[in-house]
Amino acid sequence: MLVGIFQFPYFVLKINKVFTGIIETVGKVIEIKSVESNMVFLISSSISSELKIDQSVSHNGVCLTVTKVGEDGHWVTAIKETL
Repeated sequence: MLVGIFQFPYFVLKINKVFTGIIETVGKVIEIKSVESNMVFLISSSISSELKIDQSVSHNGVCLTVTKVGEDGHWVTAIKETL
């Protein structure tokens, strides 16, 4: 199901208060975990350290909320309905 979305380990990250479609950076999927019916992604990008928990970030057009920020990148969760 997610293979089409994450066919390559790189994807576009967009972060704006108002969506403009401007690409800020490209991120790389480092890790994917299945947690119950959700998927949790660790994303590494040049802006990962600047992100805040509960911030909404567009990942290939899908807005996902940052749940954790660490040295390796930031974590987001895609719930069952998003998938």
